[in-house]
Amino acid sequence: MTEKHFFIRPAENTKEDILLLTQYMKDLAAFDGHTAHIEPEKLRDQLFYEGTNVKTFLAIRKNEPIGFLLCYESFSVYSGERGLYVPGAYIIPQFRHKGYGVRLFQQMASYALENGVGFMNWLVEDNNENANKIYRKMGGEISEGWSYVRIPKTAIEKAATKLKKHKAP
Repeated sequence: MTEKHFFIRPAENTKEDILLLTQYMKDLAAFDGHTAHIEPEKLRDQLFYEGTNVKTFLAIRKNEPIGFLLCYESFSVYSGERGLYVPGAYIIPQFRHKGYGVRLFQQMASYALENGVGFMNWLVEDNNENANKIYRKMGGEISEGWSYVRIPKTAIEKAATKLKKHKAP
């Protein structure tokens, strides 16, 4: 179980936090069998700009960072409610299975309630049995019959180019 020397704080626009988040995101991608194509400068530009709704939190144990959670506001056309989408959460290996990840999600639940948010959602790979078990224990509902769709920038550019060609004068 987590001890009293554990807390969660918002990540800051500092060199230290940016480098830490960059590494955690690369580690998370590797854990999931992917490669992260992210650099600190790009991360700073994408996370810390005026008006962003992206929130990033660091898990700190005995004054040492051990993980992160990133979320942003979303909206459901089915319920008409604002939600929090969590595209990434990560605890470094030596601190897994000790309750720190659950504490991160509990912090997000508290943040959601304080900000009038009606739901939280995220993706988890089917084969990540440990995570799925934890999420179910937390009250999470694992959806079946949905596909994750991602349109990369090259396809966005192609679609936008086609739109420009078909616009009426």
